[in-house]
Amino acid sequence: MGHQGKQSEQNRTTVTTMTNTTNTTAPATPYIGAGVILTRIIRSQPHFLILRGRAAGVWSFPKGHPEMCDREAPLRTAVRETFEETGYQAGVDYMILGNSLRFGKRPYWIGMMMPTSAAKTVTLARREHDSAGWFTWEQISKMNGNTDVRNWVAKTKGQFTQTIALASSSTSSVMRSMPGKHLIGVECNES
Repeated sequence: MGHQGKQSEQNRTTVTTMTNTTNTTAPATPYIGAGVILTRIIRSQPHFLILRGRAAGVWSFPKGHPEMCDREAPLRTAVRETFEETGYQAGVDYMILGNSLRFGKRPYWIGMMMPTSAAKTVTLARREHDSAGWFTWEQISKMNGNTDVRNWVAKTKGQFTQTIALASSSTSSVMRSMPGKHLIGVECNES
């Protein structure tokens, strides 16, 4: 068998799929995009950033499709797209916590906002989104979310908010290192 149909170990990503009862780990399938679930603690309660799409009026987490500069690395896609859509930079405004999670068709990473970014407002990509906000799980559960948001709501009640609360209080959380220019969310400059 030739190289067709084979995926190198270097280009494989492991994702964690959350269910109501267990966490399982499985090799990732080729990805169509990736995103970051940005999280901030407000009055001792986790809030999550979601964006409303200009065209359909549906709410989603910051996410997007891979570009050539992402080199088939979903985390690069997630960080780049989050920067392009919100202005928030990984390693400057937020830290990536742990491995990716799948709530639908694309992997997401948890991004815990830094306390120093509390006053920084979202810089929307106006061509794609017309609104953004920090909402609790309860508020998001009542909104018109895309498939990933609806799946996240259905799968995470309680379990996810506890995980975020623990992650935000831990001093041992380490940002995942990412080689190259995407460490702080610099956009692609493809020719």
